[in-house]
Amino acid sequence: MFLYVSGGVLAIIIITAATGGGWLGDAAEAGKLTMIVLEGNPLSNNASFVASLLGGMVFAMASHGSDQLVVQRLLACRTKAEAQKAIIVSGVVVFVQFAIFLLVGLALWGYYEHASPESLGLTRDDEIFPLFIIEGLPPGISGLLLAGIIAAAMSTLSSSLSALSSSTVTDVYARFRKAPVTDQEGLKVGRWATIGWGLAFIAPAAVFQSDEGNIVVLALGVAGITYGGLLGAFVFGILNRRARAADANIAFLAAVGVNAFFFVMEKYVTGEVWVAWQWYPLLGVLVTFAVGGTLSLRHPARPKLPAAPGQQHNDQERTPGR
Repeated sequence: MFLYVSGGVLAIIIITAATGGGWLGDAAEAGKLTMIVLEGNPLSNNASFVASLLGGMVFAMASHGSDQLVVQRLLACRTKAEAQKAIIVSGVVVFVQFAIFLLVGLALWGYYEHASPESLGLTRDDEIFPLFIIEGLPPGISGLLLAGIIAAAMSTLSSSLSALSSSTVTDVYARFRKAPVTDQEGLKVGRWATIGWGLAFIAPAAVFQSDEGNIVVLALGVAGITYGGLLGAFVFGILNRRARAADANIAFLAAVGVNAFFFVMEKYVTGEVWVAWQWYPLLGVLVTFAVGGTLSLRHPARPKLPAAPGQQHNDQERTPGR
């Protein structure tokens, strides 16, 4: 992280020195420094402030509150307070990181004199920064920055594989195995699960590869397909006292199916955006509650769980006459 973030800052400094800082003025004149966009339909415009604020809020709740990729890191904290601090600091760091690389994008736009990726012999927008790393940075620095980018990608990929492997062993294998799972057996199954999920990553990576546009937006849109059902299933299980696991699973699949329908139709069929990617998680939550809530009507409400013994004792101490 230090290497590639420092490389982003260094790229801004080098481009500013080479262009005299003119790229910032050009970006301002072209309206590329606009932070809040209120024009357009907030339902379908993925640059809309409303979609980014409200939809992005639900997206963050899903990614940082229910995704095992982040939850497994929070579980490594010693206390709940430390986990809360980690989430808050993470938000600040991510904000600064995004701001740096958004500025890098503007600087590159000015450095290459507003040229399109096609005119530079590139096929995608995200190839411009590697091109500058190779052509515009000193040899030693460019090598370190490329290593930092690859390391960041590897750490994200390994975290995903670790989360999926852990869930496979704990929530699937151990659940259906009658005898307790030993550490050695869990390690062995986890390794095979890691290989299996690694191979499974290849298929969607081939399907969702994009020859044009913003790869970050594409990745977030793909993640949003499942995030809504994931967050919805968690909240549904907490709030609905009639909920059963089967209801949540069916509702999750329905939410994923609805979001996947919009994604495929917009990207590969009509070419028109019907629902901005920021709304996918919220849409998934609503579908999960609608489908799961309907299915849960078949069951009686679960009794309210009694308070913990310590909590009961404290309540009794605070109650006069006891």
